[in-house]
Amino acid sequence: MTAQSPPTPRDARTAEEYVGRARCLKAWSGYSYRDLGRRAAANGDHLPPSTLATALHRASLPAEPLISAFVRACGGDPATVAEWIDVRRRIAIAAENGTAAPPVHTEPPPADPSPAPPRTEPPVVAPTRPEVRRRALIGVLAGGTAIVVCATASAPGPTVDPAARRTSPTAIGTAAPTGPLLDGWYRVHTLRDGVCLGVEGPSSDPSIVRQPCRMTAGQRFHFQHAGDAAYLIRAAPPPGCVTVEPSGDIGHLRLRDCSPAHPGQLLRIEVLPREGHSWLPSRLRLRTLADPALRVRVGPPGPGASWEGDLRFYLTPFEDPAAVR
Repeated sequence: MTAQSPPTPRDARTAEEYVGRARCLKAWSGYSYRDLGRRAAANGDHLPPSTLATALHRASLPAEPLISAFVRACGGDPATVAEWIDVRRRIAIAAENGTAAPPVHTEPPPADPSPAPPRTEPPVVAPTRPEVRRRALIGVLAGGTAIVVCATASAPGPTVDPAARRTSPTAIGTAAPTGPLLDGWYRVHTLRDGVCLGVEGPSSDPSIVRQPCRMTAGQRFHFQHAGDAAYLIRAAPPPGCVTVEPSGDIGHLRLRDCSPAHPGQLLRIEVLPREGHSWLPSRLRLRTLADPALRVRVGPPGPGASWEGDLRFYLTPFEDPAAVR
């Protein structure tokens, strides 16, 4: 068994693809934005978590110092950092000329006609974490609707020290990802007005509502792939799972006890077409597997408040729920 090499940018041709590879590297590392900021400081670099999060959710090239600090914080050696910088410069030059940069092709070294004797000591096997490897496979490309596949390889080349990766317990399920979204904690913003989703109502019958984001500072939702293109969406606080309860041709969002067998909790995330040159991360829509035609409705509390008739939203990462008070 060989250690997986980290995602590489060498096949990226555009700024969007380059940022997508950077997101793959972050997922591969297993570190949160705050973890990376602390690791960068230990390396003598300055890498504010909010700045990094913004850079990895845009379609423009991040600054060279940010990329250098980011790759080092992920555990990259000097050769890995140099590769990321070289590819960034190649894409930047091509963009100035109005062309797409050609990918870098690396040829394997010729076979040695007289191979070396076999190793006598056992090979070192890098520690792995199923969640990190799953998260590194698929992600939504920031700023568009394209899906970037984050492949890892075992070929020799510049590497990141996998022993430095953070480990943590896996979340709800163990299914391999086939959906468009990385598992993790997010804040949910509506596309129509940019407000956030929160939880309101009595503890016996809480509802998902639209509220100004300043009122939902601690509210987050955990998206966990559950197989068959479905996700379970867990809220905190309070604990519970997002549930679509049908009423005619409309589905209302409620918070209910989590049950993977509940048809209203197996939710499909659809990626919507990009509109113009929006700065937003991928635009998403919610549907149930049980009734894909059912429109999901969400509204704020209070009399006379408007309703979102077909919930369309985007996500921003919520990296450290334990730090929220």
